[in-house]
Amino acid sequence: MDRQENIPILNNDICFHILKFLPANYLHYHGRFVCNVWANIIRDPSFINSHLLLSNPGIVMQANAELWHACFFDKIQGNLRMKRLAPVFEGVVTESCDGVMLLCDRFYKCKNIRLLNPVTMQEVHLPVLPNPHDSNKLSIGRVRCTGRFKVVCTVGSMEVSYHWLVLTVGEDTSWRRVDITIDKDIKESDINDGPQSVGEIIFWGLGKKESTPGISIYALDLRDETTHKICVPDRDLGVTVLDGALFRNKIVHDVGNDYMELELLNDFHQGEWVKVMRFRTGEIWHEFFSPVVGLLNLQVLIFLAQPRPEDLYQLVFIAYNVKTGERSTIASGVRVAFPIVVHCNSLVSL
Repeated sequence: MDRQENIPILNNDICFHILKFLPANYLHYHGRFVCNVWANIIRDPSFINSHLLLSNPGIVMQANAELWHACFFDKIQGNLRMKRLAPVFEGVVTESCDGVMLLCDRFYKCKNIRLLNPVTMQEVHLPVLPNPHDSNKLSIGRVRCTGRFKVVCTVGSMEVSYHWLVLTVGEDTSWRRVDITIDKDIKESDINDGPQSVGEIIFWGLGKKESTPGISIYALDLRDETTHKICVPDRDLGVTVLDGALFRNKIVHDVGNDYMELELLNDFHQGEWVKVMRFRTGEIWHEFFSPVVGLLNLQVLIFLAQPRPEDLYQLVFIAYNVKTGERSTIASGVRVAFPIVVHCNSLVSL
């Protein structure tokens, strides 16, 4: 009897299920070369999307325009580990969406903008912006029904009317302008938060420090490129993206204890916020304190803290388990000069 006849053969559905739990790097550099069956599964768009949903998120930190290291959460072992990205590449990582990084040649007045999947190393250079902009004015999202990525630049100041610049990757050869109707009292806005991406929505916070009670968040729906306004009444509320959703957070003082409250933007069309969590901060309170990453459906939060006011760039990353109250320092003395980006490795194509 031929020896090969004794080799068990798994059907495609079982292979599909097993492979989607393997790391993207292994699938791209090794798995797709095992056999034709594996290669066909790994390049299947439905497999790529299923694999993406199981990908582990990580924090990409940079200093002086060089990738320093990434902190990835290992769901199987249940701990946090520091891991350097490989290969290392040049540029400022501004944002990440579905495993694709948005990179600029420099932080201020960047000219060269490109997209890169650091696993497959597929790269797309984007058209030059009409005027150079800082990299923190750029963001990226993806339209689910088409699979297309859209890159957005926020533009506006006392001299220039507020608007979006939008580019659909693979379709547009130049940037398209989408105008915004801004409230009269914030036309000379001194609160101009960089855009934040949540799937198919790009959020942009604007406001006045003195004349307005809070800030206004303008949401660009990438599906139809319409703009919607969301009011955040309290200027002291922090607004951040956690676990693929937009949250606002604040510290509440109650009977001698400090608590953090997290509210989820449940419906951006109606501006509806829902309180989802309240927990005691205790010892993790520092001079500067905000959640930057939410993992495992917000069971674990990663906080960025500044121990002392003079340590502007010497930061501490703290992992906090909301359910058990356990906390641990995962990195200290971190010098971060550029945005902290949440990224997950994937096989998504541009």
